Amino acid sequence: IHAEFQSQVREFLEIHGYDDLLLLTPAGRVVYSFRKGEDFGADLLAEPWQETPLAQVARAASALGPGVPSIADFAPYGPRGGDWALFIGASIHGAGSVGEGGAFVLRLTPKHNGGHLVRSDQQRKTAASMILGDGYRILGRPPWIEEAAPDDPIEQKIRNLARESGDGGGVLRDRDGNEVLVAWETVTFEGIQWVVSSQAALDEIRAEGTGERLVVLVTASLIWLSLGVLTLGGQETYVLGRHRI
Repeated sequence: IHAEFQSQVREFLEIHGYDDLLLLTPAGRVVYSFRKGEDFGADLLAEPWQETPLAQVARAASALGPGVPSIADFAPYGPRGGDWALFIGASIHGAGSVGEGGAFVLRLTPKHNGGHLVRSDQQRKTAASMILGDGYRILGRPPWIEEAAPDDPIEQKIRNLARESGDGGGVLRDRDGNEVLVAWETVTFEGIQWVVSSQAALDEIRAEGTGERLVVLVTASLIWLSLGVLTLGGQETYVLGRHRI
């Protein structure tokens, strides 16, 4: 049974880009894990597991109805050597009884999201893209995730503008005073907000001449995140979704 189920889960994880799928009993025991890591067989009600993001998602899922997701944002996950991970869980109920069934949990790593950001980073030498979360940022290159950069004026400006007025874009200045074209879009899922941003030095864009067209496409997914930035050469017009800069 396991051999057949394992192959089906492998295909599911490869298609959707999740790192692991875990099945939990009503008592909080991990009875299946595709990766068979340290959390396989763990009792989530006992130390050192009960305060992990996995346990938090499992507890939330057990209290919710079928099909209602619970989520723990990216955070260091001790049992995986402190690697950052995001968990999404949902309950599995028998006979429609909330709280009496088990749960399944999906784990997502920053590497998956960062991999989707790479395509925009490859467009120009000064291009960069990232997903800004609560105290961290996911990059389009290794190490994929870092603590937030409080000394980066562009990142802090994006966070503030996104919080105050939502999606937008414009020309900002980096710590060296250089002009940088930046566009961002807010993404909210189950009460957790991220800001997806893309940027490139304005001098590099202008130097390409009025006849060249620049397209920067940012796609990131835990969950189906996408951001497009379109620059039309010679017109100084920049479009992000419905926003015209």
